[in-house]
Amino acid sequence: MQIGVDIGGTFTDIVALDGQGRLVLTKVPTTPKDLLEGVAVAVRRVLAQAGAPASTVERFIHGTTIATNAVLELGRQKRSRMYDLDMDPETPTFVAPRRRRRGIRERLDARGGVLVPLDEEQVRRQVAALQRDGAQAIAVCYLFSFVNPAHERRTREICREVAPEISVSLSSEVDPTFREYERFCITAFDAYLGPVVKRYLAGLAETLRGLGVPGVPLVMRSRGGLVSAGLGARQPVTLFLSGPAAGVVGARFAAERSEVRDFVSLDMGGTSNDVAVVRGGKPLITSGGFIGPYPVRAPMVDVNTIGAGGGSIAWIDGAGGLRVGPVSAGADPGPACYGRGGHQATVTDANLLLGYLDPERFADGLMTLDRAAAERAVGAVADKLGLETIAAAAGIHRVINARMADQIRLVTIKRGYDPREFALVVLGGAGPVHGVALAEEMGMAEVIVPEAPGVLAAFGLLAAAIEHHHARTLHSRADDVDLDAVNRCLAELDEAGQAWMREEGVPLSGVEVSYAADMRYVGQAYELEVAIEAPMSQARVASAVRGFHETHERVYGYARAQQPVELVNFSAVHRYPLPRPVLSPPASAVGAVGEARIGERRVYFAPAGFVPTALYDRARLPRGSRLAGPAIVEQADSTSVIPPGYVALVEASGNLRIRRA
Repeated sequence: MQIGVDIGGTFTDIVALDGQGRLVLTKVPTTPKDLLEGVAVAVRRVLAQAGAPASTVERFIHGTTIATNAVLELGRQKRSRMYDLDMDPETPTFVAPRRRRRGIRERLDARGGVLVPLDEEQVRRQVAALQRDGAQAIAVCYLFSFVNPAHERRTREICREVAPEISVSLSSEVDPTFREYERFCITAFDAYLGPVVKRYLAGLAETLRGLGVPGVPLVMRSRGGLVSAGLGARQPVTLFLSGPAAGVVGARFAAERSEVRDFVSLDMGGTSNDVAVVRGGKPLITSGGFIGPYPVRAPMVDVNTIGAGGGSIAWIDGAGGLRVGPVSAGADPGPACYGRGGHQATVTDANLLLGYLDPERFADGLMTLDRAAAERAVGAVADKLGLETIAAAAGIHRVINARMADQIRLVTIKRGYDPREFALVVLGGAGPVHGVALAEEMGMAEVIVPEAPGVLAAFGLLAAAIEHHHARTLHSRADDVDLDAVNRCLAELDEAGQAWMREEGVPLSGVEVSYAADMRYVGQAYELEVAIEAPMSQARVASAVRGFHETHERVYGYARAQQPVELVNFSAVHRYPLPRPVLSPPASAVGAVGEARIGERRVYFAPAGFVPTALYDRARLPRGSRLAGPAIVEQADSTSVIPPGYVALVEASGNLRIRRA
């Protein structure tokens, strides 16, 4: 038995796959006050559904939301809102208030030579003072430590002598590349998260032991790879986009079953919406991103996240316009229709009034939706707008779709891709409700709804590989490169990756290694990543330069083939593929499509308004069958909306493929 658990803002999703390829899935409400409580409930429930004892669980993989954004006050001149004179400093000072920041006498030059030796007595005094002040973790970031880490390592040794209970993060290990602000930010973030993540992962292991689940849990990283919980606790900063990355991996698995390699994944849950691009079967990876205005330089799946989910709250701005999100009703109290005390109108309330959701079958009958409560909540918004309640509900639906369409443009057009060349793979509980409307607005040819879209992020955990990423700075011009130095650097990166894989306990013969270089034109401030081969030779350097020109033209629309190029950073990714999930062939329903029809209700489709719409039970749809819109396809974890003028094909893989008729 393999289990994957993904915690969302509203629901905790869990899937279990047994040795015969039978997939069992369920959802439980997320428990914000104690996330592990919801995990325990989910594990008990899915094992009961599978009829399997906890002792049969071979792999337990978790997508965690425990990591929270944090960086230091030291910042760049660049402001996210250039002309806002009243803008507050972009500084989450709770991470390390000024009284807890200490300068240490030491200095290295740009080549790693010692200009001023480390003042060890000062380090001892400052660590003792921080200990008295209640510090739980220390981030160490010295200039040019990415070239020579000796001073930082000695500082950690002193910290362990003086205050062994305090965890220490070194910038030369967390992010050994140049640009001190970004390096300091990510190291502070790592230190801040360290105690929290260690406690959480230790609690997870204890919870699983209490349930009788054997083995060490694996955790999804932001880059889309897995790491054992013990090693993940040593690199907490790599976990903060764990959940969104799992969704992209799951979408790739589903798309491959339809032989689709170029697509945009859209994961719309109860609280947020995550969008990513997969090109040629590979998710786009970025070397860093932002959480709000704060830079987080860590490799991650290039996911764009906004507050647009089923629980997103509708509100009226100062100019009288309708807005939706980013604030969410979350899991507690949730949308008004949940009947848990929520009174503000949300996307889920609007979708219920428009007929897209069945109040009796929502979340596989986990809860019954209160239509009257939804009418009161949306009606309050309608009164402020001077509209009928249904018109306001339709407006909420259109506004949230417009926000998500802008999000798709951001990950495609802004990166040099035409969205019309991509399919749209929708997942999350709310994704299939909105997918076709979004594809139509973006001119995308088709929508793919996986077999279990509502829990696909949890399933993606089972389809991932163990991965470790290492990088370091080695700066040189491409036309004057020191090949010996470059190959020594690549060999050191390979050695570091193999060491981590040995700690994972995997056979090194099965480890795949890929290399890349961050490159730029001389004089540019930022780089583009280009795949390279090792060992490097003059011919391979020339090939990398050509690859850089091609990448630059795609991203920025131009290339300067005559301008000199420089290499800045080198990286290596070590990947150990785990056995690929094998699903048993879907049980083909017998009989005609009509036997899967479970009724009819009136559903809102603009501009016609409410029209009679056929309802289908997805589990009873025969493979190869076609459904003409308008139609609603209901299943345990989601609802798919097929508007008039569209046709859905039930593929042999179990995917639902929707195209314009």
